Amino acid sequence: MKKLICIMLSAIMTASAFAVVPMSASAAKKKAPAVSLKKKSATLRITASKKGKAVYGTTKIKLKKAKGVKITKTTFSTSDKKIAKVSKNGKVTAVKKGSAKIAVKVKYTLKKRSYKKTLSFKVTVRDMRKKTPAPTEPVTETETVTDTEPVTETAAPTSLDTEPTESETIIPIPTEIGTEPETETQTDTETEPPTSLDTWPTESEPTETVTEKQTETVTETEKVTETETETVTETEKVTETETETEIVTETVTETETVTETEIVTETVTETETETQSTVPQDVEAISKKLNDVPEIPFGGGYISDKEFLKKLSEFSNKLYAMCAESKKDNYVMSPVSVYMAMAMLYRIGDSGVKADITELINMNDAQMAQAGNLFLALTDTFYSYNHYEGTEEVVGRIFLTDSIWLNSGEKADAETLKALADELFCQAFETPFSENNAAANKAVSDFISEKTNGLINKNFNLLPSTVFALINTIYFKDAWDAEIEKLYAADGKFTTENGEINTEFLYGKYVAGQVQQTKVSDFFYTTTRNGYKIKFILPKEGFTLSDAMSAENLNAVNSATEFNEREGENIRHYTRCIFPSFKITSDTELLDIMKSNGLLKNSLTGFFSPLMENRMLEVSDIKHTTTVDVNDKGVEAAAVTIITINEGAAPIEDKNVYHTFTLDRSFGFIITNPNDIVLFEGQVTRP
Repeated sequence: MKKLICIMLSAIMTASAFAVVPMSASAAKKKAPAVSLKKKSATLRITASKKGKAVYGTTKIKLKKAKGVKITKTTFSTSDKKIAKVSKNGKVTAVKKGSAKIAVKVKYTLKKRSYKKTLSFKVTVRDMRKKTPAPTEPVTETETVTDTEPVTETAAPTSLDTEPTESETIIPIPTEIGTEPETETQTDTETEPPTSLDTWPTESEPTETVTEKQTETVTETEKVTETETETVTETEKVTETETETEIVTETVTETETVTETEIVTETVTETETETQSTVPQDVEAISKKLNDVPEIPFGGGYISDKEFLKKLSEFSNKLYAMCAESKKDNYVMSPVSVYMAMAMLYRIGDSGVKADITELINMNDAQMAQAGNLFLALTDTFYSYNHYEGTEEVVGRIFLTDSIWLNSGEKADAETLKALADELFCQAFETPFSENNAAANKAVSDFISEKTNGLINKNFNLLPSTVFALINTIYFKDAWDAEIEKLYAADGKFTTENGEINTEFLYGKYVAGQVQQTKVSDFFYTTTRNGYKIKFILPKEGFTLSDAMSAENLNAVNSATEFNEREGENIRHYTRCIFPSFKITSDTELLDIMKSNGLLKNSLTGFFSPLMENRMLEVSDIKHTTTVDVNDKGVEAAAVTIITINEGAAPIEDKNVYHTFTLDRSFGFIITNPNDIVLFEGQVTRP
């Protein structure tokens, strides 16, 4: 053993690159992926000092590719720069003892189609140096200081009527809603680093086992330059003390998913070995995983079925109107989360359950079968290019999870669980609701908390009589603008039922178009950096917030596509929303609402499911919790839906005209994706 360690140590000190880890004989027989890593993982070591400096282990990340593949872009990032650094050319250098994961994003072309793939590379750093006497002279650490440009701040206006000034003079045109700007200025604000990817919820990131996630997305329309890149070593001098590296081979699973950009087309998944864990470690301690789900392609997608999207929007607005009918205070919910949970119930229900859900959602079998396509269409990750390091950073994302939690000891049909996984990406777990109810509830709440980035962290108190529970979560986060890290903010007055209150108002960016009207409301929208919209709905004088948030009015608002951007040949209109920052958390007992509206009759009185053969079941509860936080940095929101099942008995010459749409009294809002799929709906009566 000592001889082996000496040989490895000698190899590290004499060469910066390590030998390629050979594939096993069984793996070699399998179909090779288009692009993969030559080395799956590495251990870097810090060895004895030379001339007062530690010798650091380094390694290169090399890609191997199939014949005919042209690599067009490769980016590297590390989960912890304090453990290991990675250069833009794929050289990994040890920094300090610990372990980190390197993400390698590859764009390439194959047979005139462009693909994206994400690969994982684990680095473990070990310090192999013997302790030596302390140096006679103190060691001073050198810090690199970067010059920062001074940031000018614009004084906040004293009221909503006074706005920041801008170099360009604009034409003030008064409207029915809000006061218009006379002059405008764009203010620069200091940017803050984006939240680390490691602190965000993960879709399929393992906790204990190292798995390589490889995802391919086919985009036929995109033409990519065919520059073949191979990762090159770049010499870097590291002057920090204490850390080291070596190559360790670990079993790595490779999963390839090929998806057409238009999600309607068939998704083909090739899985060589399915061993990945998608559950937090503390959840695994009490719950057993029962199935494996296909990898979910990143990059979002598109649904072309307009009839499906129309019915989805109508259901979203109908559901919100039912839930908010008696609400007088701040309220928010996520119709799409409820839809996904209902889609799982539809998949395992009998004809009576299907009739109930058809009455509620107004979709036929073929349209309900598109829930999996919707899942993929909504899943996306937003990146920002770091010019200083030459890497891409994750700055926002949206994704969903579907899961089913069965009481320990219950016999569930394996084919139905597989169908849920294949069609709805539904993970299956077994947990002891009846034997250890407290532990089971903790496992469920920990899972939900992790998948919603801690926005929803509560005990849902699922009963010991629970046979199984269907759970959907959705998480969304995006910033306002690539150039403006924070919106301009100023104090102002907001009118409530009990009088005026002081609150912070945010000044959205100008969007082409003018405020539009329905019979009962005015509405306009603002956008995030990745095209997600918040549509603000302000009741007209003489109408209530309930009138404005009716299903009929919400359908009219969400279906509007024209905002009268132009008037004549030389006038172009721009409008911005001025709205209060707000954070709302709402709990909705959906089952009571369904009962009061005469819905889910068969589901409540008893049904048979292929999942639990010859068992009479009934829907015993439907819980829904949503949180939305709209502030000067952007939008973050999450929701969970739990269905519990128990036993049954423009030209240069244009003149620009600018308007404002001020939300200074009770208003409603809809948050949609770029294709107007409703993600969240709510109302603000008191910011």
